[in-house]
Amino acid sequence: MSRFWKTRSIPLKFISLIIFFVILALFDGSISFLSASDKSSSVKNDSKFDITYFNGLISINAKDADIKELLIEISKNAKLDYVVDSQISETISIRLVNVPVEMAIKRIAKNWAIVYAVDPLTGLQKIEKIGVFDTSTTSSQNLLTKYFKEKPKSDLLDKSSDLRARMESVQLAFQTPDQQTKEALRYLLLDKSEPRSLRIKAARSLVKAKELDSIILIKEVIDQTDDNNLKYGLASALGEINHPKSISILSNYAKTANNSTLRYKSIQSLMKINDLSSIDTFKHSAINDPDKYNRAKAVIALGSIGDDDLIPFIESLKDEEKDEFVKHVCQKQIDFLSE
Repeated sequence: MSRFWKTRSIPLKFISLIIFFVILALFDGSISFLSASDKSSSVKNDSKFDITYFNGLISINAKDADIKELLIEISKNAKLDYVVDSQISETISIRLVNVPVEMAIKRIAKNWAIVYAVDPLTGLQKIEKIGVFDTSTTSSQNLLTKYFKEKPKSDLLDKSSDLRARMESVQLAFQTPDQQTKEALRYLLLDKSEPRSLRIKAARSLVKAKELDSIILIKEVIDQTDDNNLKYGLASALGEINHPKSISILSNYAKTANNSTLRYKSIQSLMKINDLSSIDTFKHSAINDPDKYNRAKAVIALGSIGDDDLIPFIESLKDEEKDEFVKHVCQKQIDFLSE
């Protein structure tokens, strides 16, 4: 009898092992399936790049990847309708984790022109084309020689005068905005040899004088200068006027600028303008900005609108937010709007 069971114990062990491995394989497969389903969208191109996109944020891990192919895949994942120039032929190695899509695009295409257009349905700016720079109008061109053939005649441009006196004169120049004064202020804004504080004062006077063409000049200086404090001062100057041009420029910076402080200053300026058209920008920044202080500032900006219809949105932000400081700011704005 014992021999009988002994001879049959071997196949029973094999059967048990087979059953065990089958169950393990099924279990492991179910885990893999669930993990894959959590990803909203991902693209892999062998070892060249890996893209994951979810809820407006994108993660990219690229090594010697073709920039053109990478940008095209980003557009597919984020459902953006832009054209990538066929002349782009560089490669890139880059790693980004959960950043806004437009910020990722600007990092990847930093050596190429990004052309924006206004979406007729939403009124917001969107990327239309990424391509080569037009060398005839390259952004490295000196703005002073681009817009002026000669220096205007004005006491505002007299560098021999006391700086404090010049500052006061520039600050009050918007009160008498004759053509000569406007030209002098524009020249002062573009002149790199002038003190930063004076250039910012000139920008503020131009905006206060409702010189709408100068808004584009201010944007050009922000885009070209390496002086971050000048960028911040000029972004603040754009907040001095409630006009679609300044709102559009500031909204674009708030959403896509690589510089965190420039995004913050842009949100702050939009908050000062206090126009309802900025609500979408505030919402975008509150959700997507990687800097917690910028997210908090955007929530405060939403509260400053004073519309209690925004309470449900801020409550959902609070529920999703992981940072305790931002959660606290959300609750403060909920309390404020509920009064």
